Amino acid sequence: MENGNHKEQLFNLLKKIKKLNFFLLKEINHSDYHMFKVINRIQNNVDAPQINVSDLAEELRISVPAVSKKLKSLETKGYVERVIDKNNRRNTFVLLTKEGQKKFDKAKRVMDEYMYRVFSAMGKEDIETFIRLSYKLYNIMENEVRNFAEDN
Repeated sequence: MENGNHKEQLFNLLKKIKKLNFFLLKEINHSDYHMFKVINRIQNNVDAPQINVSDLAEELRISVPAVSKKLKSLETKGYVERVIDKNNRRNTFVLLTKEGQKKFDKAKRVMDEYMYRVFSAMGKEDIETFIRLSYKLYNIMENEVRNFAEDN
């Protein structure tokens, strides 16, 4: 079955791409980078510069307990801090510390340079085609997940 071969090729390619990224970030891992990226984006939002644990979990598409576990590790390293909301003590906000901001800024520079080099080597037209097809694939997969959930 040819589609089975395509499936294996796609999964193998995605796995290889994911492994490549681990070699880029020396001081923080890839999932921490994504967490830092979300926290940083929210912290720089003038209208709402804070994010709570449940919203962070939703943004990252992982469970609240998984986020809490990661945050505990990052707090121990001094990269993030949790601050209790003065208006609602049940709400806890997550912020990058100065050290966490430095780690994120350094990792972001590495990732930006890496992606610039990759995009330059691949060429604008091929990158645009790849992005367009990737979104097409994602949208089809998302639709099929929804259909599967409705059918089962």
